[in-house]
Amino acid sequence: MLQERKFERLGGTRTIEVDVRVVAATNQDLQQQIADGEFREDLFYRLNVVPITIPTLRARPGDIPLLVAHFLEKLNAGKKKISPDAMEALAKYSWPGNIRELENTIERIIILSHGDEIEVTDLPAEVRAGVVSRDRAPSCFLLPEEGVDLEEMELDMVRQALDRTGSSVPKAAKLLGLTAKTLEARMQRLGI
Repeated sequence: MLQERKFERLGGTRTIEVDVRVVAATNQDLQQQIADGEFREDLFYRLNVVPITIPTLRARPGDIPLLVAHFLEKLNAGKKKISPDAMEALAKYSWPGNIRELENTIERIIILSHGDEIEVTDLPAEVRAGVVSRDRAPSCFLLPEEGVDLEEMELDMVRQALDRTGSSVPKAAKLLGLTAKTLEARMQRLGI
């Protein structure tokens, strides 16, 4: 059908002519799959008339604000908008799942965030990782040669945050860049 532009239905007797263009997409290396015997070479050459290579989302950070705006509109986010810090965090993330991951992330944020402006704290932990808020200085901690007890350090940080906020879990969670639910789970694990 791809080559002759006509086909017969299974069990049919009449030849049907078609005038179609086939657009196919993959994230696989088809040349390697042909070499490995996992993809038919003749099919590859029938499909590979005008190849278009699209770079990954991490190679196009300038597209992220446009895509975020599109997804906010598509998902009927209403008045919700992204703060500049949150947009910067989204642009810095590597997006291993490409545009699908970005769309799913925006949908999750819309569902779980409160208020009209989406902040860095509303983003998933993997997107927030390594982001330094503009109102917070970067970490000055240097790992000592002898190492540290990470669990003891985590316990100390949680206690400091709770002390600073008068034991307010939501406020302490914000200081630590966590959700209140995540902080409560850590507190339970640490026996606080």
